[in-house]
Amino acid sequence: MNKTKPSRLVHFGIVSTLTCLITACADKPPGCADPDTTRVAQSLLVKEVEKYVSEIKADDDKDPEGLIPAYLSSLKVELNNIVSDGYDSKTKNQSCKAKVTIGTLGGVQFGKDIAYSTQVTKDKKLGFVLEIKAVPSIVEAVNKSMKNYYIANRYVGVWKGDYVCDQVYNDADAGPNSAFAILVSVVVKPGGEMLLERRGEGGGSERLTGAISIEKRKASGFLSGNGVNPLDHWSTFFIGVFQGEKFVADGNQVFLRLRRTSDGGEVMEKTKQGRICTLKLQREKR
Repeated sequence: MNKTKPSRLVHFGIVSTLTCLITACADKPPGCADPDTTRVAQSLLVKEVEKYVSEIKADDDKDPEGLIPAYLSSLKVELNNIVSDGYDSKTKNQSCKAKVTIGTLGGVQFGKDIAYSTQVTKDKKLGFVLEIKAVPSIVEAVNKSMKNYYIANRYVGVWKGDYVCDQVYNDADAGPNSAFAILVSVVVKPGGEMLLERRGEGGGSERLTGAISIEKRKASGFLSGNGVNPLDHWSTFFIGVFQGEKFVADGNQVFLRLRRTSDGGEVMEKTKQGRICTLKLQREKR
């Protein structure tokens, strides 16, 4: 009885060459449910997911909490309902079908019916080629899940820093005292939701909400909402980028005024007055 020695894998996209060091390898490729076949298929699918890791986070983000390695190590790939779709003795090609499921961190599972094959290489000393066909959709689904998991957890915490606004523009009566700089906190909740709530002097308040996104290897966040005090109403908008443990955003406040409509109602509308503002925050240690 021949014993299987450790095998060497050489990956070419979704095709893998498996060097099989047993005598029987020269005559026929391993079967659809052969342990070597399923092991290499599982490895290939995980490696396809790993190719997209660079797209998950911002270029300047070092993933200090190791979220991506934790996600990848949690992936559980299984092949079930494995059946042979025929063996071609001339080409030494074994066609197979199976249901692949990929379990991810948090218990989310993705499944897809796949077709794959094992075939003896032209140079039999190289062993076999394992090819999995039409897997992009399940890989993309897992990649999207990994990205959502990263966004939902990477920036969670309390971010503190300066909220600074210049003096009011387009207002002849507004002097330098209309500018301000205050210390604020932004809470990033699990899921990537952002919240800024503050109280001002004289009973004023402001509430901004937003979210985080990662596109083109850049992590950005936005906040928008409204504020009010005994004298004014305003709307606020910020958009900025995360740089490691810092968040820097530019925005403005636009003052609102109450206008009565022809039917006796009231609406708030924007004026031409406002302030140019910035946010400079840093995450507190968790």
